[in-house]
Amino acid sequence: MAKDSDSVLQQARARIDAIDDQLLELLSRRGELAHQVALGKQADAGGEVVYYRPEREAAVLRRLFENNRGPFSDQTITAVFREVISATLALEKPPRIAVSTVPGSISELAVVTQFGRFAQIDRFPSNLKALQAVGKTNDLAVIAIEDSVSGLFPEQLKMVIDSGLLPVAEVVIEGQCRVFATGSPDAKTPVEIDADAGIGSFDLLGDLPRQIISSGRYCQLLAQPVGDHLLWVNVDRSLDGWRIDPRFLHVVVPVSARFLVLGSQYCQPTGRDRTLLAVDTGGLSIELATIPQVIDGSVLLVSVDTGSSRWALIVEGHGEDQSVQALLAELSDLFSSVIVAGSWPVVTYRSFND
Repeated sequence: MAKDSDSVLQQARARIDAIDDQLLELLSRRGELAHQVALGKQADAGGEVVYYRPEREAAVLRRLFENNRGPFSDQTITAVFREVISATLALEKPPRIAVSTVPGSISELAVVTQFGRFAQIDRFPSNLKALQAVGKTNDLAVIAIEDSVSGLFPEQLKMVIDSGLLPVAEVVIEGQCRVFATGSPDAKTPVEIDADAGIGSFDLLGDLPRQIISSGRYCQLLAQPVGDHLLWVNVDRSLDGWRIDPRFLHVVVPVSARFLVLGSQYCQPTGRDRTLLAVDTGGLSIELATIPQVIDGSVLLVSVDTGSSRWALIVEGHGEDQSVQALLAELSDLFSSVIVAGSWPVVTYRSFND
């Protein structure tokens, strides 16, 4: 019986080895074909060649999802093929991504999730500096715009709108947060929370004082912890010199965060898109209930200035779609200025229970 089992194992392993050889051959052929496409782009381009095409990537992933019969989930297929796409792009020109981050942060995880491990990550002291680098030293920037605790981040969305850059993709990251400390904090030590992380109002902090700090200060604390501090951070961050505060030893909060990828290229409609609108109300109030119901799906709304005159809306659909055009017309009748700040493709996963 043991010999029969060994024989079955050896046969299965031999078949796996053969499949691995086929996969390697196919990956090599895919790389060669992608190189031919790149040569064609270079021949046709009047200026700099744009290798990263988010609409094409979304179409590739959606087609793979349609053909995916399991046992791997769509998320797993995405992770595998993003690395394939990343390696292919690296054959020509790996994208340089600007982020406001420290090594090992959730922002870097967002970059790797979207662009794979071959992308080049450049770290900047603030989101503004990262956005300003696009078109100069960097191809794209990645910036957090929302999390499951605080909702949309007004300051980040304002920077996105004012930058003139266009959203080309979005990334959703699932993470966990915990309070870390250095020194000997007491009950009077404020919990310092990164403004860019958007994690600012946990009930779990109870009566402890809290202080919202800038990304620059946040990175400084992570890099050189001095004195007595408590810091609410993603559990995956690099925290040399920090320790988990015993008061929060068992407090781990699941948090999801959404990031936008910003660049200079315009994304064509793909049939499954989202659009960022910038609305100037001229001082008039605006609520979700007052937005004309001409859009299928959710509408996200947040004020992006202290005077509540400028608002950001994220809606389902592309700026060229009839439904979004109808919303633009309705809003233009109500408010002084409405512009499309950009549209981007969205890739959604299926459940095999669907």
